[in-house]
Amino acid sequence: FLPKGSAMPLLVEVTVTEGDRLDLITARTLGDPEHFWRVADANDAMNPFDLTSETGRVLRVPIPQPGE
Repeated sequence: FLPKGSAMPLLVEVTVTEGDRLDLITARTLGDPEHFWRVADANDAMNPFDLTSETGRVLRVPIPQPGE
């Protein structure tokens, strides 16, 4: 079961830049690089590596929910 990304409360949108990796983005925005799965869920991604393969792509970073 994966949540619908557009229904997740949004913390911020981030534009992918050259050399970005999902762990770096989540470390900057959520304070923990191991929470990359939150960004994958918020962007309906089955393969997290696809999210940073294109420079300029805008990613949704969700607000962490209690209990997650």
